[in-house]
Amino acid sequence: ICSNCHRRVVDLLLQHGAEVNVANCAGYTPLDCVLQVVEDYADWQPERIVRTLLNQGAVPASPKMWRFCASSPETLEVLLNCYDRIPSCNSWVEVIPPELWQEHQTFYDSVLKMMNQPRKLQHLARCALRHHLRTLSQLDMPPPIREYVLLQREGYIH
Repeated sequence: ICSNCHRRVVDLLLQHGAEVNVANCAGYTPLDCVLQVVEDYADWQPERIVRTLLNQGAVPASPKMWRFCASSPETLEVLLNCYDRIPSCNSWVEVIPPELWQEHQTFYDSVLKMMNQPRKLQHLARCALRHHLRTLSQLDMPPPIREYVLLQREGYIH
């Protein structure tokens, strides 16, 4: 289901107790599956499925999976904001077409700038909250803070 970017079906399955970290017979989790088809379903807002899975407790994908979603700055941002630091992994850089890099240069430059660098305290607090709470969809806090903790996009990495 995740590999077809059917957001409503993903939401329905999660509402009925589907496990977000169970691997399929090929060893891929639902998050891995959606990342592998980001380019194919870019118009279906795969970043929303990634965000939902991560907010339901999915383990962030390994850096080697970033190359699958690198051409979607929206999806890559949601994914990278689950890390307390961005590990060095340049394999994703080479798959981005130059025109897309230019269009989203602020975002991509911010990612490169933050590789192996300490993240802001605000972001580290978000990571700590995410780590200590199992699922995040029912957080009771002011809307701006809630959206930040739930990986609302900002257009850059800090």
